[in-house]
Amino acid sequence: EDLKPKMVRPTGPLAQFFAKLGAPAIVVIDNGLAVVFERGGKFTRVHGPGIAFTQRFERVAHVIDLRPQLRQAEIKDIQTRDGLKFHIKPLFALFQVATDYPQQADYGYSTQAVLDLVYRGGLLYNEKGERVEWGRRVLGMVEYHLRQVAARHDLLELLQGTEGRNARRDFLQKVEEAARSDLRQRGVN
Repeated sequence: EDLKPKMVRPTGPLAQFFAKLGAPAIVVIDNGLAVVFERGGKFTRVHGPGIAFTQRFERVAHVIDLRPQLRQAEIKDIQTRDGLKFHIKPLFALFQVATDYPQQADYGYSTQAVLDLVYRGGLLYNEKGERVEWGRRVLGMVEYHLRQVAARHDLLELLQGTEGRNARRDFLQKVEEAARSDLRQRGVN
């Protein structure tokens, strides 16, 4: 519930005894979620929607939402190369966990993308090691790339465009290209 495992343990002294011995458990994973399992603090596997059985001493380490996420923010004081500032209100970012194959279920995922997101991408934890909502981190990365692209252009270039092209679309396309490659390395499309 709310991307946190809800434990339902059998009652009775025999069930508690087997739980202490690390007996397998049944894990029901809702559609649109993936679960990362660990044993002894080390990754063992990723399992998508459906029913999974834990192995001995295995636990649910992370629950990842596979559904497309939409975040928006107002970005203020974006500075151009000529020192002028502008705002974007609102900036929308649509993203989800990356998938490397055609989706066979409602929400596909790539095991490597989930590993990148959880362990290599640094999107689930802040600098203090506290768990954070990864959508905000993705939006922060998009904002970073937006500021980087804007800093390479004069405001007049961003407003008028070049060679009859739509300036706004051109600018946002450059931002999307820069953010897309950086986020893909962290398991996000």
